[in-house]
Amino acid sequence: MSVMSLDNLPPGPVLVVADNDAIARGGPRWAILFQATHRLYRVRLAGPSTAEAIVKEATSLGAAAIISVGDSETWELAVAAASELGIPVSHEGILHDLHDS
Repeated sequence: MSVMSLDNLPPGPVLVVADNDAIARGGPRWAILFQATHRLYRVRLAGPSTAEAIVKEATSLGAAAIISVGDSETWELAVAAASELGIPVSHEGILHDLHDS
């Protein structure tokens, strides 16, 4: 299930699955944005990860949702992990909604 608005995410921690470029561009801003909404989050590098590794990371975090930031391969990993866990997944655009709130 793809979520388009931060308001539609269930309460709880969020796992951000991102490629190197996305982390370099957005990492510091994400820290500010998630702090502003009092949401625990963790960033997982997509590049060397497998869907199974992302599932384990999300499980250890207790993630209520996954946000994918980066290329199409990153999206595919995030969708596969979220599908296995039965939690929502969103594109990086949701972080722009976060910035606007």
